[in-house]
Amino acid sequence: MNKKVKIIAVAKDESAYFPEWIHHHLYVGVDAIDIYINRTTDNSLSLLTKITQHYPQVTIKSCDWIDTCPPEVNRFIQYVTYAQAFEQNNINQEYDYLFFLDIDEFWVPHNLDYKIQDMVKEMQYPSCVSMQWINQYADAEPFSYLSDVIKGDLVRNVKSLVHKNADLKRMSLHHPLFHKLGNAVMPDGETFCGSDGKVYRETLHATLSRVRKVMIIHRADRSELEYISLLFRGRPSDNIPLKLNREGMHIEHQNSSELCIEQVSFDAYELSRKAFFKLINIDNELKEARDFVTQRATEALKSISSLLATHPEELKRAFANVKHPEVVKQLCNYTSPKRKESDKLLSKSDEQEYKDASHRLKQSSFLVIFKALKANNADMYRDLALKLEPLSLKVAYKLMVKAKSLRPEGPLINRKLKQYTEKL
Repeated sequence: MNKKVKIIAVAKDESAYFPEWIHHHLYVGVDAIDIYINRTTDNSLSLLTKITQHYPQVTIKSCDWIDTCPPEVNRFIQYVTYAQAFEQNNINQEYDYLFFLDIDEFWVPHNLDYKIQDMVKEMQYPSCVSMQWINQYADAEPFSYLSDVIKGDLVRNVKSLVHKNADLKRMSLHHPLFHKLGNAVMPDGETFCGSDGKVYRETLHATLSRVRKVMIIHRADRSELEYISLLFRGRPSDNIPLKLNREGMHIEHQNSSELCIEQVSFDAYELSRKAFFKLINIDNELKEARDFVTQRATEALKSISSLLATHPEELKRAFANVKHPEVVKQLCNYTSPKRKESDKLLSKSDEQEYKDASHRLKQSSFLVIFKALKANNADMYRDLALKLEPLSLKVAYKLMVKAKSLRPEGPLINRKLKQYTEKL
C-alpha cells in the first residue's frame, strides 16, 4: 500500500503561482496539500477557494495568529507552522510523511511517471529523505511554466520529506534536527550528511553534491519582472520596502547544472496541466494575481530612488544582473557623494575605543568593524554591537546608534539601545 504524503506550505502573496504548483505536486503523487496563508494582500483566498471546490485534498489555512505572539516568536512563522503541523500529524497519524515546501520549490524527477511514493518505497520507508536544490535561471518571459530542460546553479540546500514518527528534536526549514537520526537519506539511498560532517546541518556535505534523479527545482527568480516584484516584499525584520539581502538574479555560467525531463512523460504532464487549468476555471483570478505581481514590480522600481542615499551598495547587489532600463538608469549612473572632511568615519578617540574592543573579540578585528562603518549597513552595525556588547558597552552603544540612524524603527535596535542607555 502506498504511503500517504502531505505538503505543508506557508505562502504570502503567491496567488499567481498556486495553480501550477498545486497541479505539479498532485501530479507527482502528493495526497494532500495544506497552504497556510500569511500576511497576504493579493487574491490568494479567492483563487485557492476555486481550486478547493474541485480538489478538496487542498486545504486553505491561516497562520496569521502567530503575529499575536511576541516578536521573538512571530519572526519565525515558518518554523512555528511546520512544528505545529508535524505535532498534529504525529498525534492523528493521518499521513505517513510531511513534506515542507515553499511555493517556488518543485519536487522534480527525471521522469514524471516516477511518483513520490515510488521514491520512499525504493528507500524502504526512511525517517527522512532530503532532496538537493537547483536554483533555476530566470525565464525570458514572465509567468512561464516548468520546462522539460531546466538549467541552474547546483547549490547544497536541501528540502526534506519527514516520516510521521521521526524522532524530531528541532524543526528546520531544510533538514530537521533529530534526537535519533534513523535512516536519513538522499533520494538515491545515499546517507545524508551535513556540510560540517554532522547529520543535522541545513546544507549538504560537498562530497554529496550532484544532480540526482530527483531534485528540488528552486524557481526563486522566475523572470526579470517577477524577480523585481519579489524584492518589494521586503523582510519581516526590516522596515524598508525592498528585500535587500538578495545577491541578484542567477545567470548561466560554465559550471551550470541541467536536469532534463524525459519527453514522453513531460508531454503527458503538460496535457494534465492544461486540463487542470480548464477544470478550475480561474482565468479572471489568475489575471488579477498576475496584475498584482506586475504592479508590485512597478512599486519596487519606484522605491529605488528613496533608498539610494542610504543603501547604494545593497541596492546594486540585490539588482545585480537585472537589465531593466529603470534599474540601469538609476543604479549604473549613481555615484555616492564625496565625503567631507567633517564626515570622517571615526574620531581618533572613537577609533581607539573600537580598536581596543575588537582586539578583545577573537572572531572580529578592527578591519571588520571599519568595513562595517564604511559600508554604512544597519545590519552590520547591529550585529557588531551585539558581538561587542559583553566587551565594551560604550562601543556597542555607539554602533547601535549608527544602526538606528539607518533603521529608526528597527525593533531589536531600539530595544537594545534602551537597554544600553539604562546601563550607561
